[in-house]
Amino acid sequence: MSTQTEPKRIGDLVLREWDQRLSRTNGTFRQSSGSTADFTIGHVCVLSGGKYIPATGTTFSGILLANINDLATATDKTNQPFLTQGPAVISKDQLVWDAGADASDQTAILAAMLALGIQVVDEPDSQSSVEDA
Repeated sequence: MSTQTEPKRIGDLVLREWDQRLSRTNGTFRQSSGSTADFTIGHVCVLSGGKYIPATGTTFSGILLANINDLATATDKTNQPFLTQGPAVISKDQLVWDAGADASDQTAILAAMLALGIQVVDEPDSQSSVEDA
C-alpha cells in the first residue's frame, strides 16, 4: 500500500488574518529560469516585471498561497493568490525560502513582512498572545 502525502493548506501557514480583501491579492507567478521545482503554499516571493518570483534578495512582495506543481507545462501561472500585507499572523515554520536566500536575506524579509503588518511567529501557540493583545 502506497503512502500519500497531504499537500500544505493555507491554514497551516496563515494562523490569523483579519480581512482577506485587504491582505491578499491575485497575481501571476513565474518560476525561476530553468527551474522545474514544485512551489507550495508559503513560498516567499518578490515582484519582478509585474510577476511574482521566488525571493532571493532582501525585497519582499508576497507569500504564495497556492500549491503549483505543473510548471513544466507553462512558465507563468496567472490568478494565483498571495498574502501581501497584514494584519495577519503566520507560522515561520511554514515559510518556504528559495535556495538563494541566505540568513541575512531572510532576516531582512521578515522585517519587511512585519512592517507590512504580517507578524511571523515560531509556534502556532504563540498566536494566542497576539489575539489577546
